[in-house]
Amino acid sequence: MDIALVGARSYLSDALIEKFSKEGDRIYVVTGHDFVTRKIPKVFEQYNFSYVNESVPQIFESIAPDAVVFMGDFDTNFPRVVEHRHVLEYSTGLVNILSSLQNLNRKVRFVYLSSEEGFEQSCDSNITELHEMKPAGGRGQMVRQGEMTLDNYKSDFCIDPIVLRLDNLYGLPVDNTDMLTIAVRTVPNGRHYNVTIHKPNWDGVSKPLYEQYKNDEQAIYGWLFFA
Repeated sequence: MDIALVGARSYLSDALIEKFSKEGDRIYVVTGHDFVTRKIPKVFEQYNFSYVNESVPQIFESIAPDAVVFMGDFDTNFPRVVEHRHVLEYSTGLVNILSSLQNLNRKVRFVYLSSEEGFEQSCDSNITELHEMKPAGGRGQMVRQGEMTLDNYKSDFCIDPIVLRLDNLYGLPVDNTDMLTIAVRTVPNGRHYNVTIHKPNWDGVSKPLYEQYKNDEQAIYGWLFFA
């Protein structure tokens, strides 16, 4: 399978690349920035272009991916404290990518990595896929705007969209008992899924997210491509 990973390099993207590589997939990366960076290991081709670059349609035409993973809320191109200009840049870039995929005239699975950022206001019950996002800050607005943009393409023949909302995705559990299986609490609503991870016991030491996925990357891969 040819997979395009869209987003700047991070511990999460490295973990996904490691998993895709083990599965025998061919991996392409669109970094989302115009400056040149070192080639990412195990990546077949790397493109250092911003999402709004006019070359993006030609890039995806060249890749002709079977699936695209858009890093979304886990894209380190965007700061944790988001301003209005970041929301506009994020949305414009996402539309440019989706429009480029439409031009391929072939079915492409598009996986959008969302998070709990859109549910910053308190809720009286457990949050499910049926709950409407009510973001309070810029980051939540950015994530919500991305989901709304993708919803506009759900009836498109060329794009098979899936939204994965990853909750509390940070840190490193002390052991496997500190974390739920990644796909344990999921109730599909169309093509949206809430994926819940227990908060780990935090020891005050920041460690690579890759370590967190050594035993759970198979579950992530399953949700990305076999849901």
